[in-house]
Amino acid sequence: MRTSHRALLISASALVLATSAGCIYCDPTAPVGEMVTETSTISAVTAESVTVVVDLNVGDLIIEGGADALLDADFKYNVASWKPEVIYTESGSHGQLTIRQPEAKGSSGRGAECDWHLRFSDEIALTMKIDIGVGRTELDLAGMMLTDLDADIGVGEIIVDLGDALDHDVTIGVDSGVGDIVLHIPEQANVTLDCDTGIGSVDAGDLVKSGGAYVTDSPAESDATIRINADIGVGDIKVEDGNPRRQI
Repeated sequence: MRTSHRALLISASALVLATSAGCIYCDPTAPVGEMVTETSTISAVTAESVTVVVDLNVGDLIIEGGADALLDADFKYNVASWKPEVIYTESGSHGQLTIRQPEAKGSSGRGAECDWHLRFSDEIALTMKIDIGVGRTELDLAGMMLTDLDADIGVGEIIVDLGDALDHDVTIGVDSGVGDIVLHIPEQANVTLDCDTGIGSVDAGDLVKSGGAYVTDSPAESDATIRINADIGVGDIKVEDGNPRRQI
């Protein structure tokens, strides 16, 4: 491992300790206040496919399907500068949706909280880019028309659940600094998992080692192919069957 990578892991570990002690990064001019709850609904007009960008500096994130609109979102936060920005544009049959937490500087004391619950349509093809600084991430992708996911997590556990069945190909990339990666995959799918770990272990479940990757033991009945690239600095990678129990 390169020296710069080791330094990054040490810094990230220190951030975990600071977070657990209640030191959350935010704007010193906007201290912790009353909890605010907001909702946002975005409807696609002409778009048949949408690129979604989620940028959350500090907070817990849930993403799942089942929305009547393109997006039905619930936001909770108690730092005023963390008010989310939701921007949507369309060009012909494609849309661009950005959901972001404004960047903030400085630090505040204990009690800062931020929770995002984003529900997306199952009828619109999606690609997602998720960038999380510090927080827990739960992605329940069952039923969604998601074809490409790129998740970059600084500190915190991430759960990716693809449900019990899949009828289309999916490419997933997860890059985590510090925190476990938990993958729930359908039994009937052809899976290739490439892992790069720093400090931690890999539990590939029923997948078998083939060359430098973990793959499905035998060809699945489904034509769906799942390609996963998981890169983790400090933490474990675990592959499980079935649905995770929501903890957020």
